[in-house]
Amino acid sequence: VYRRFDGDVGWMIRSSFKHISPTMWFAYISNKNNEKVHNQAKRKVLSSILAGHIIKSGEGYAGAMDTYLRRVFQNTKSVTVEDIHMLAENFSENEIMDIKSSPWGYCILKKRNQFRAKCAIDGIPQRHNASPKYCMGCTNHLTTSDNINEILINIGNDLKAISTPNIPKSYFFESYKTVRSALVLLKDLKADKEIIDMISRKL
Repeated sequence: VYRRFDGDVGWMIRSSFKHISPTMWFAYISNKNNEKVHNQAKRKVLSSILAGHIIKSGEGYAGAMDTYLRRVFQNTKSVTVEDIHMLAENFSENEIMDIKSSPWGYCILKKRNQFRAKCAIDGIPQRHNASPKYCMGCTNHLTTSDNINEILINIGNDLKAISTPNIPKSYFFESYKTVRSALVLLKDLKADKEIIDMISRKL
């Protein structure tokens, strides 16, 4: 359930249980018993994603976290599936603070250099502010080919903005940066060529 289909599980759970505000959601996951189960689920998902990345040699993944993982695991060859899962679990425990899913991918928050997170304020990541403009170019972002449609949906307004005549420069540049970051991801994920060409023309 936490993975859903590599989408935003928080939204799904809040919807299913009719949580009308983020406060209700946080009250649910902050319960000590639920929090333990929630953290165990996150660790399992994280290990599974990392193991999948190793097994596929990064094929079908994109984002700055993908680049980082390729570098870390580049010498991991000729090992058993059990060894890969153990490696992923150990790496997750030692190097990764937390995971958060969104429609456009995962925020895999590294324990080190958290001040580099694009959503950080005063060096502290503010992941509740997750949005394509912060996430897609962030050092903690990992996405998969399953997220292509959601990436396209979530940059829709930005695509409109950069095509709108006489839009204020500040709005234009914010949207331009978001679309440019999305285009890099879509190319890495081998999205449909027509889509890539259409976005490229707008830039």
